[in-house]
Amino acid sequence: MITKSTVGIGLLILSSAHAFASGNGAGNGGGALVCFSNAEHTNIVSIESFDIWEGSVFHTPRLPNPVWNGTDTKDKIIQKAMKKIALYQPGVADEMDAVLKELNTPGFVIDVAYMNLATVPDVHYLAVPTACEYRQMVNWLDPGDYMPGSGETVLRDETYYNSGPVHMDPLSQASLDLHEAAYKVLRTHQPEITDRYGSKTVRKFIAEAISDSAFSAKLVAPHLIDPGFYDYGESGSSFSFSNMEFIRPKACTDTVQITISYLAGPKLGISNGFGNDAKYMFAMKPGEVRTFSSNSIFITQGTNMFHSFSDKSRKFLIDLKACGFSFQKEVDYTAGYVDSVGILRLQ
Repeated sequence: MITKSTVGIGLLILSSAHAFASGNGAGNGGGALVCFSNAEHTNIVSIESFDIWEGSVFHTPRLPNPVWNGTDTKDKIIQKAMKKIALYQPGVADEMDAVLKELNTPGFVIDVAYMNLATVPDVHYLAVPTACEYRQMVNWLDPGDYMPGSGETVLRDETYYNSGPVHMDPLSQASLDLHEAAYKVLRTHQPEITDRYGSKTVRKFIAEAISDSAFSAKLVAPHLIDPGFYDYGESGSSFSFSNMEFIRPKACTDTVQITISYLAGPKLGISNGFGNDAKYMFAMKPGEVRTFSSNSIFITQGTNMFHSFSDKSRKFLIDLKACGFSFQKEVDYTAGYVDSVGILRLQ
């Protein structure tokens, strides 16, 4: 295993052009740092997940050594990392877990031995020690990536992964599997991030997941994936309101029960959405509590969609329940040019 102290041997700096040049149509996939004892790079001495090595060398501040007792299996390490991720980004953990189950499905991964997998064009690495080289460990092609109509294809270097005389230890194996799962989640929800930064953000996220370092940034924008409430201020030439979006846990398909407790203000109007198709449902007075179900609600100032420009302050509590969860949010809004307060979308 290459440590921080061995970096002094020297680093081979790679330009972006070099990193892209070896793509050859390859898809997504994680890699490893393979190090040698001779200048000809024929005698392998170590194979380490690139996420781990890069995280301990280049990140600022540098990540501490990965948390591993030396005896945990790959599956145990993944379990510990996923527990940490679930506490930080539960939506990401849910989707990563589904990908990890795919990876463990017999026949899903095609293991290849003694072949060099094409380097993916989105690796974007900056440097490796001169005694080492970057080696592609996985090529993951999404449907249609290889050619029109092609299916999902996952190739893994079995020799370096677990069958060769020198291969990855359980920590690096776990890191590689976690990388594949996290990168698929990120490119599904925010391809603009992977288009610009490649897998760099994923490599840092996984390095943090298997270390005792705190996470430095969310992998995916929370409002795209994590259960909870999210506010979005919006404005226009003739209106100003705030959107609230509630994202339910991924596994929950129950009808959401909505309870609104009106705490303060004049009247509060509730409609079943916004726009021409929205229908006014009822008005509320301070102290009133209503429970109902709807895909979206639009909260207005009075007894219709556009009421008056008078006192616009409203304070209310929204409580959502379904599938054993309960989310609450207290809202204290002052509406804008018209009496619109907000729309709550349930996803």
